[in-house]
Amino acid sequence: MRTFSHTLIFTLFLLSLALVAKASEPESVKKFDNYEVHYSVFNTSFLTPEIAKTYGITRSKNQALINIAVIKIDKDGSKGVPAVVKGTVRDLIHSNDLDFFPVREEKAIYYLSPLRISDKQDVYFDISVQPDPNRSPYHLKFKKRLYVD
Repeated sequence: MRTFSHTLIFTLFLLSLALVAKASEPESVKKFDNYEVHYSVFNTSFLTPEIAKTYGITRSKNQALINIAVIKIDKDGSKGVPAVVKGTVRDLIHSNDLDFFPVREEKAIYYLSPLRISDKQDVYFDISVQPDPNRSPYHLKFKKRLYVD
C-alpha cells in the first residue's frame, strides 16, 4: 500500500480543478444513493518530476492518470471512504483494464490508475465502484478527449 504526502494530494487536487476549469466542463461527480464518486483524468506531465519520482509515477506526455474518490454523505457530514475500484479504458481499437492503487491521506482516499494516451483521442471509461461489500457496485461510464501535452 502506498502512502502519499500532502504535496501530491494537493497537486492532484489542483490539477483536477485546473483541468475542469480549462475544459469548461461541469464538475465530474456522479451521485449514487448516499455516495458521491468524484473523477478526473489528467496528463502525468503536469506532475513535478520530484513527485512523480517519489511515488513511482511515470511522468510522460503520453501517460495520464485517472483519479477516483468516493465520498459518503450522511447526517454527520461527508467523508472519504474505502472502496473496491475496478475499470476498463478503451478507444476505437484497444481495450485495457485499469490498475487502481489507493492513496490514503488523513481523511481522504483516492484511487489512481495510469494509462497510455494518444493525441486528440476519445477514450471511454467504464468504472465499477463498490464502497459497501454487502451491496452491488455502482457503475460509472464517461468519455474524455485526451491530448498529448
